[in-house]
Amino acid sequence: MEIEVCFVGLRRSRPLKQYVLWRIQQDLGRLGLELRKVVVRFRDIHGAEGGIDKRCQVTVEGTRVGTATLLELGDNPYVAFERAASRIADVIGRDVERLRGVKYYRFLAKAS
Repeated sequence: MEIEVCFVGLRRSRPLKQYVLWRIQQDLGRLGLELRKVVVRFRDIHGAEGGIDKRCQVTVEGTRVGTATLLELGDNPYVAFERAASRIADVIGRDVERLRGVKYYRFLAKAS
């Protein structure tokens, strides 16, 4: 699984990037070959104005699950990423488990 981390309008943060890589591996690594690519984009929407304007966009591409994109806002990039990471892991995990179940069910149906 390829993981890409991009910063737009924010200074690059090595600790944030390392945390993102670790968290993606923890949350989505169990799905193994089902996922091809994960792209995490951080953007500061209002710049120096402040407020809840840090956006995190997580896009996951998989062989059977297709493409899923999720956006979250937060007052800092870590908060936005935490929300996005947990939600996308739930969504993709359910999709993969559902697909694995369908595949297994079809196999049993053919064997009968």
